[in-house]
Amino acid sequence: MRMLFVVDSFFQFIVATNMKLTLFQNDSVDVIIYNTTNNAETVYKNAKKFDIFDNCYLANSPMLYCGKRFTKMQKLQKYLRYVESLCFPKRSLKCVFKDKKDYNYDVLLFNSYGAMTDCIFNVILKYNSNAVCYRYEEGFGSYFKEFNNQKSKKRMLIEKNIRKIFGNVVINRYIKKFYFFEPGFVMFNPPYEIVQMAKISRKNETLKNILNCVFDYSNIQDSYEEKFIAFEDGGSYFNGEGNDSEDVQLIKIISEKVGKGNLLVKTHPRCKINRFSPYGIKTNKTTSIPWEVIQMNKNFDGKVFITTASASALSSCLYFGDNTKIIMLYGCMKNKPKMVNENFYKYIDKFIKKYGNKTLLIPKDKEELERILDEL
Repeated sequence: MRMLFVVDSFFQFIVATNMKLTLFQNDSVDVIIYNTTNNAETVYKNAKKFDIFDNCYLANSPMLYCGKRFTKMQKLQKYLRYVESLCFPKRSLKCVFKDKKDYNYDVLLFNSYGAMTDCIFNVILKYNSNAVCYRYEEGFGSYFKEFNNQKSKKRMLIEKNIRKIFGNVVINRYIKKFYFFEPGFVMFNPPYEIVQMAKISRKNETLKNILNCVFDYSNIQDSYEEKFIAFEDGGSYFNGEGNDSEDVQLIKIISEKVGKGNLLVKTHPRCKINRFSPYGIKTNKTTSIPWEVIQMNKNFDGKVFITTASASALSSCLYFGDNTKIIMLYGCMKNKPKMVNENFYKYIDKFIKKYGNKTLLIPKDKEELERILDEL
């Protein structure tokens, strides 16, 4: 089969590469990397050096402008291109991929829909009317509901009327499969098949070597020798919270308890301000290498991972089988992270049932947190 991956984050690129090496090793597979993450262009250039994907493309388009960092004028460009993509998808893609002329694929693989992904699939259908879509997970947010970002009713109405005129389709109707690392953790019933995919593994030397080169692992400046490794929750930073926020203050308490030399905070790669340095708390120097790539190169047995509610702390169990302890701090917080909801609790229950309550520790208050730290 001819397949096309679209990836919107570094983790998605890791998953796509892993799927190509395991599930689709005998298929012809291309990849489009959306230029929505810092260093995406470097990753694209490095990925092109390997023959893992038949073709590799970088997408730059106003259709990808999302978030507060873009101006109103840039957002206006996005909406104009979005309307154009609904009316004339093939013309829209010519502005993005000037050298790409062949869209005759059997399968489009993506995590979540969006203007660009919708546009690409509508062009594929013009070449192959039998084309279908597969989805693949991106962390534990994918397990909560079918789509994390729902289109507004107004947008859906606009799209419906435009599609009636120009004959374009709704991508959802063509989805046939959704690939997960842990199918048993999924909390919704999509109208298509849920499929198990091979987990990321240190034993996959080919995968490790490719990712090391793509993400320049040889240039890492951090040893991760500290016993306690904390993961910054980007939600606090993006909500405008500074170094006096609850999550930072909890890390400050932990650093005082275990000693600053025994603690390293891995900052969120999209956070531009170091909220921990004013307290003399050590943070990682290299922020461009995904955590999963670091774990592929290091065994973290005996370490203690600390987070408010980040999925990064769970990957030691989910993928690599390391003997680590995980402390989640949301129980100590008055204002819990937004993602801590009913589905989050259900996911954590499933995780504990599979991996044990001695692996994942969730203190109810600061006093219990200090008792746990004393025992570790």
